[in-house]
Amino acid sequence: MAMGFENALFSFGGDLGDYSTYKVDGFINSDKAVAALDAYKELYKFTPPGWAKTFFAEDNQAITENLAAMSMNFFAFFPALVNEASNPNAKVTGFFANPPGPDGDQFAALGGQGISVVSYSENKEEAMKFLEWFIKDETQKKWAELGGYTCNKAVLESAEFQNATPYNKAFYDTMFKVKDFWAVPEYAELLQQLNQRLYPAIVGGEGTSKDTLDALAQDWNATFKKYGRGQ
Repeated sequence: MAMGFENALFSFGGDLGDYSTYKVDGFINSDKAVAALDAYKELYKFTPPGWAKTFFAEDNQAITENLAAMSMNFFAFFPALVNEASNPNAKVTGFFANPPGPDGDQFAALGGQGISVVSYSENKEEAMKFLEWFIKDETQKKWAELGGYTCNKAVLESAEFQNATPYNKAFYDTMFKVKDFWAVPEYAELLQQLNQRLYPAIVGGEGTSKDTLDALAQDWNATFKKYGRGQ
């Protein structure tokens, strides 16, 4: 639910906060962020009954079982939608990047975390050797050919990649518009707090969007204070 809302938040011109100062007031609870949550709550009303706790499998199921005309999901789970054995609607299923918001902003939430090298690892040298190999153009090209989702600009811009599947062009369009979640070790706590505020608001219709995001700002302020961020 958090990542779905992020897509709306970013494309409505809102943001999670100031990544350099960790200031969240005036960002996550801004007028644009509130409008984004209002819109997302409206969208939720069009989901199939009992769709409150669904994930990628059910998102695909909405399409394969004719429960919805449109669905949002991670690209990693699109192969099942172009397979006629798993999707009776495969021939008429299309793919597109997140559309722009009301003021023309167009972004997508990045689905994943970057590779990290643990500072106290005894194998940092081997990890760096792996990264040096992994980021090479030829490695990224081969990975993409095998179905991997590369961020390599040269590979993404190639006609070979964009035409490899019915959804690769949408992936290419998306990867130049991605924004990420908080890139801090406590990101899991921040994500959990976001979900805990969003769920009752979107699914249960509790409170106003402004109240929800004001409360979230308080949660995040407390978390960043606990970890000494922005002080």
